[in-house]
Amino acid sequence: MPVETPIVPAAAEPTADQAQALLALATAPLDPHAQLLKMMLPRARHLCIYSPELDLLWQGEGMEPTEMRSAAHTVLSGPLGHALSFDGAAEPANDAMIYTFCLREETGRPLAAVCFFVPGTREARPFSLVLSLVRPALEVLQRELLLRSAVQRMSSERPGEAPESDALVELATLEGQVDDLAGLVEAALRPLGAHIGALVVPDKGLALLRTARVAEGEEITGSPDAPRLVSALHRHLLNYARMNQQALVGSTRADDPGGSHRVLSLPIRRRGQRVVGFLAFFALPGAPAFGVRALRVGEWVARRVCELLDQRYDANTGLPLRVEFERQAELVCSAVGVHQLLFVDVDHLQAINEAFGLHVGDEVLLRVAEVARRRTPRSGVCARLDGDRMVICLPLTTAAAAETAAQELCASVAELSYVRGEGKVNIGVSIGVASLTMHEGSSGGWHEGLARALAFAEAACRQAKAAGCGRFHRWLETTPPIAMHAVAAIDAPILERLRRVIASESPTFLAQSLLPLQGYGDPRFELLLRLPMGEGELLVPDKFLPLAARAGLLPAVDRWVIRNVIKLLAGQSEVMHRRVARFSVNLSAATLATPTAAGALLEDLEELLVSTGLPPDVLVFDIPISELAPGSSAWTAALPTLQRLRMLGCGVALDNCTGADAEALGTHALPLTELKLDGNRVRAMLDDAHMDSDVRAALQWAASRGLDTVAKCVETEALRLRVQELGCVYGQGFEMGRPLPLAHVLEDLSMYDMLATVPDVALDA
Repeated sequence: MPVETPIVPAAAEPTADQAQALLALATAPLDPHAQLLKMMLPRARHLCIYSPELDLLWQGEGMEPTEMRSAAHTVLSGPLGHALSFDGAAEPANDAMIYTFCLREETGRPLAAVCFFVPGTREARPFSLVLSLVRPALEVLQRELLLRSAVQRMSSERPGEAPESDALVELATLEGQVDDLAGLVEAALRPLGAHIGALVVPDKGLALLRTARVAEGEEITGSPDAPRLVSALHRHLLNYARMNQQALVGSTRADDPGGSHRVLSLPIRRRGQRVVGFLAFFALPGAPAFGVRALRVGEWVARRVCELLDQRYDANTGLPLRVEFERQAELVCSAVGVHQLLFVDVDHLQAINEAFGLHVGDEVLLRVAEVARRRTPRSGVCARLDGDRMVICLPLTTAAAAETAAQELCASVAELSYVRGEGKVNIGVSIGVASLTMHEGSSGGWHEGLARALAFAEAACRQAKAAGCGRFHRWLETTPPIAMHAVAAIDAPILERLRRVIASESPTFLAQSLLPLQGYGDPRFELLLRLPMGEGELLVPDKFLPLAARAGLLPAVDRWVIRNVIKLLAGQSEVMHRRVARFSVNLSAATLATPTAAGALLEDLEELLVSTGLPPDVLVFDIPISELAPGSSAWTAALPTLQRLRMLGCGVALDNCTGADAEALGTHALPLTELKLDGNRVRAMLDDAHMDSDVRAALQWAASRGLDTVAKCVETEALRLRVQELGCVYGQGFEMGRPLPLAHVLEDLSMYDMLATVPDVALDA
């Protein structure tokens, strides 16, 4: 691992107000958290919150039932549980039920016990069901108690150590200034009294090493041994973190050639659960052992590292995301010279998703990312931009070397293809290569230069894909600098085709089924738009809707879709009048939030419904909450349009909704009939407790308002059973059914006309 030794920045001196604000957290009342808990379980008559020592942290009105303290004692005195878990028990007591939940720290030690006293035992609910109801409030209370616990332990520093509150405030002031992992590890060296910091996360391909310097700029004694020290210990520290899932405070062997170093190692968890790496700090031989203060400061740094990992790195592939890529690329391309960008697009990923399911598509992305990461030199950067697109930055590389790297990457990825079931998953990539030139004094325009080079590389990738999949193409700059409209010229055939189709042709629709999960409800379908390009090629929306948005064509696309959907459904008018099925259609924010465009669409819709006689309630319009954030000006502008759709009799669904979105919507009366859960959160809920909690919160919000709910991306039986258990009404995804041509679905629905009614038959005596 390379050693970089920049000077540690001087931290701002903590003020008395900052320290006092931190310490005040330990005594703030718990009333808001208790009220939230009571809202989650309104049948409870009493609620008490106990400390690990059985002191009452909060008590509701009335006397404390003696059975509640006994139940809390039983749970708190039990064996250590799992990190950050909510174990407990349900016990009958005097014609009542007592539900007790133990909130735990990252080490498994108890933080508090929460007890509910619910009258009546005839309709007693299982412990797991009650836990699912109150878990969101328990998680909020747990985070509050974790923070209080850290502040309360500030008084336990050893004599001679600096106050931990000062160190925490010093680090907190850096939080807004240090926004990268390397800078955070380096900034922690001074308050910890360490001279080496290392962060190792194999899942993300991360191995950072930072050493301290004295003010004069010379390395302190022991820093040259940093690579040897970390290389010798990294496997042991990683295994310890994974097996014990707790911090390690100790020393290296006394006979170590560099002397016995003090060691503080902390586990790095993915969203607070699975251990994915470790963060370690080393002090000079002979330095005081790391104490309680150092442990608490290290825990703060580890939590901040976890936050940055979640924000800056892709959860599926482990690759850096766009913001982190730009930061790392700026570092490695700081030298004057010619650098190369490889824009990588995974071929046929949409077809793989539709044929085998999104979980297989994720597996393909992961395999391609592993190959791309292995083929990226140590001096380069490999990142995921979005969807099926990745990028590799090769600093100080010739054009010929970049083309060779692209050719080898195409060949390596092609070898990943494999047989699955009765079909074959064909894996390939198309690559565009472009140069990024850094001149003297060009650092100020770094981001503009990177954006231009990325655009050229993307255009070259499209040319490679047009010539056939599994190829690479180099962007040739004929007259530098090339105007940006040259890139737009690559999209001209798609835009021209889109304009022509909107004017005179019909779109192609696939229909994906939404099936009932709770034993009631008619089947529903979501209509998936495809743009026919000739010779049987169908473009998915990701390939042409962004172009339509830049060209201002989205309102025209929405009206084109609605005209053709109503025309197709009206052809089965008898079936539609019996409400055999309902159909969801996506609308864009560009139409909904623009009064002129929305008015034209509503006029078309009303006229078509009257002229065809199609029942309005067979149509459900999906609204993109990602583009119409609650409370935004676009959301306010779209509300009258949504209300008008409901007045016409159509359904309105909020698409890709999260628990945070539901919370932002609050208690306002909204013109909605359905809520569609964010597919990414549904897919991750089995492995991530936070995602599971977010899905539950959205479902509870929808249930309190009587809305139908749809879980998207239900790709496995385990996911189907989980969302069914949580009370979701409909499921959508590979497990529920593959997309089919709409014409085939309508033919199947017309068969209902041919089904004879089963006559009543009298039973013979």
